[in-house]
Amino acid sequence: MSSRRWSPEVSMSRLLALVTLLLAAFPAVAQAAPAEAAPAGGATAGQIAIGAGVATVWTLILLVLGLGHRAGRTTLLLRLSAPAARLTRLPGWAGLPLLVAGLGLLLAGVGFVWDVALHISAGRDEGPFANPSHYMIFLGLLVMLASGWLAVVLPTADEGPASGIRVVEGWTVPAGGVAMLLSGSAAMLAFPLDDVWHRIFGQDVTLWGPTHLVLITGGLLVFASALVLAREGRTVTAAAQRSAGRVPGAVPKLLGASAAAVVLTGMTIAYQQEFGYGVPQFRLMFHPVLIALTASLALVAVRLACGAGAALLAAVGSIVLSGLLTVIVGPIFGTLTHHFPLYLAEAALVELAALALLRAGRSPYPFAALSALLIGTVGVVAEWGWSHAWMPLSWPGHLVGPAMVRAVPVALAGAVIAVFVTRCLTRDAAVRARWSWLPATAGVAVALAVLGSLLPTHAPDGARVQLALTPQGDGTAHVTATFTPRDVAEHADWVQGLSWQHGEGVVTEQLERVSEGVYRTTVPLQIAGNAKALIRLQRGTTTASVGVRLPADPAIPVGAIPARRLVERPLVHDPVLLQRERKPDTPRWLWAVGSSTVLLLVVGLFATLGWALLRAARLPADDGAAPARAGAAPGEVAA
Repeated sequence: MSSRRWSPEVSMSRLLALVTLLLAAFPAVAQAAPAEAAPAGGATAGQIAIGAGVATVWTLILLVLGLGHRAGRTTLLLRLSAPAARLTRLPGWAGLPLLVAGLGLLLAGVGFVWDVALHISAGRDEGPFANPSHYMIFLGLLVMLASGWLAVVLPTADEGPASGIRVVEGWTVPAGGVAMLLSGSAAMLAFPLDDVWHRIFGQDVTLWGPTHLVLITGGLLVFASALVLAREGRTVTAAAQRSAGRVPGAVPKLLGASAAAVVLTGMTIAYQQEFGYGVPQFRLMFHPVLIALTASLALVAVRLACGAGAALLAAVGSIVLSGLLTVIVGPIFGTLTHHFPLYLAEAALVELAALALLRAGRSPYPFAALSALLIGTVGVVAEWGWSHAWMPLSWPGHLVGPAMVRAVPVALAGAVIAVFVTRCLTRDAAVRARWSWLPATAGVAVALAVLGSLLPTHAPDGARVQLALTPQGDGTAHVTATFTPRDVAEHADWVQGLSWQHGEGVVTEQLERVSEGVYRTTVPLQIAGNAKALIRLQRGTTTASVGVRLPADPAIPVGAIPARRLVERPLVHDPVLLQRERKPDTPRWLWAVGSSTVLLLVVGLFATLGWALLRAARLPADDGAAPARAGAAPGEVAA
């Protein structure tokens, strides 16, 4: 009787075959779900089983590969990491996870933009795998999880970085790898947690749902953590080059600018997509503030790290990436057109601030502060102009001043965080100070506080709207809205006509003012089939809407709001109609506990990234790498 020796590679091939079979079962399971009523709570048991099965088998594959590699029973990972090392010019334990993380981010990013567009256009899914974009997101999350695991298990002998954590003799785990694995695990965990959240609270059909934010932020932090891993790998490579009598080269400016372009694009699609499609469920004030935070964080960091022109290169790169996403999801996939900020003006302002204040031997904080001030003022004006040129919701002039009041402190927070991140990645000696992390921590707190202050909204007390419909004969109608009291809509941030989820795109147009309190649509709204149509009002903290037409939804359950030629209806808080799936009888304390738990999880991920940055920056003095001196010349990146 013959016996066959156990082989990790054979086991992996069998597990991969099982994953393939499970993935092939997705469409069948999705079609088996009842099509007449997409669930407003959790997914069906069949789809949960398939998703859990794929995730479990994938985890087993990673465990078999990783433990087999650690035990020396397979050389597959070494063979895969060798070409990655040549391509990236980093050790294989850094190069391969970086490439894998990039692939995961690409898959999840395209799927994410596609997913948001599909939901706006077609409504809820019949299940988590009844939507083609979810395949890309799920696969991207699996790949990002793998990147973190690879970064943890790949280093053998004593080839890991001095900044890593020694698990046992011969196994040093890079700090960036730890952060990648934890961030990827949080993003992956958000997938089932989202279903649990839906069962407890109902579906939160908004980009900023708590579990959605865990998934989004976790994915972004995988990339940020990968930069730490690259720093650790570059330090080891540079030490080896010095030992061989060679001088390590500087990080190419184009490479650093490309990384910043990914950060700009990633933060834009992660947190601003609802504004990009013209259907934000939160205050318009968020948009300029989020743009200022994104610009200051990415552009100040890349200008400090890579020198003159890097901020402009990053902005151009972001335009290219965002444009490609828009073309893929819009014309190619046949969904909505995604609109995005340019960041060009902000990049030029950062370059000007650097010319004025960034000097060798000086603190970078004056440059960062001036950049933030310019981004929060002149940058806001520039993006206000761009909103009138291309964005689906143009910003009114009266928004600019209050936006500056909030954008400046948020931009300052982002710039301070950028200084900390750059000092860590360039191994500036200043970051060795005991409390060097405090300014960045304060920056995170300020940013969260300002953004949190914009969340509370309300509907005007006792306001009503008379709706007069003029049918256009093709399932559409023009709407004239008369508000009572008449001044409730005066000086509004927007009075918007919205029709969506009818499968043919979205209508999102601002109404024209006829007289005091009287507004009418300039584009007819869809009022037939599955279409939902609202008239929406936003004025400061007032966010309200009135239903023109909403179909019955037995899955919630909720009755229809029919379209009538002449009717008067109350003006209600926006989420009442935009998020009809939310369960109104859920205790507030339970919502507060769930949201607080999610916030703590996200803050914990930020803290993990900060820890990894400090570990990478505070290497022992005899590690063979040369830290940058405090106040090093702009763009002087330590090898």
